[in-house]
Amino acid sequence: MPTPANLGDVMKVSDMVIEKVTAKASTAIEKGMLVCSDGTGTSGVYVPATAALSLTHRVCVARESVSATAENREFMVLVKGLIIAKKNNQNILHAGSKVKVDATAGTAIALMGVDNALYCVGFAHKDAPASDEKFWFRIQ
Repeated sequence: MPTPANLGDVMKVSDMVIEKVTAKASTAIEKGMLVCSDGTGTSGVYVPATAALSLTHRVCVARESVSATAENREFMVLVKGLIIAKKNNQNILHAGSKVKVDATAGTAIALMGVDNALYCVGFAHKDAPASDEKFWFRIQ
């Protein structure tokens, strides 16, 4: 497995799923950001993911950026596959560690290892020492 390089980089795998979604008006989305539906309308529009939204809405990873002022609000998201993520704390993640959206997520991927009682959006694919902020993350 290659060394993680840039946030939002994806490793092509056989079960990878990418979809086109729409960003909420006046909301900036950055490549590599965790995003999910805000729950409005039939399918909702996408906003930066928070811990609260991740409990009831599927979390995806933005594959491209959208500025807050862009006319075209559509962008591609990774729904399932391997992506480079960044830890938000100093805990060591081991391969298979459950990962969840941090309560303060929004401007970048912010993930942390959690226990079995908490909702998770994926798993660490390989060990990530406390000194290494980036790691491969399997979003489910």
